[in-house]
Amino acid sequence: MSVRLLTPAARILLALGRAERPLSFGELEEMTGLHHASLDLNLKKLIAEGLIEKRGRSYVLTPSGKVAVESLIAEIIER
Repeated sequence: MSVRLLTPAARILLALGRAERPLSFGELEEMTGLHHASLDLNLKKLIAEGLIEKRGRSYVLTPSGKVAVESLIAEIIER
């Protein structure tokens, strides 16, 4: 499955889920392949939904975000 088939929000969540540390905007941009405006919009949506939070200049999953990533991975595996 190509990562391009995933929604932008899913790509962000999976990138943060793989990371062993908080990721900067630039790192997320590189890892997800999203354009600046799309990444910014989706980060704001994920923050509003309580799935990620911004810490300084970096982004991390919240506990709810970690559950969402686990569900997303299970869904991908089932396909």
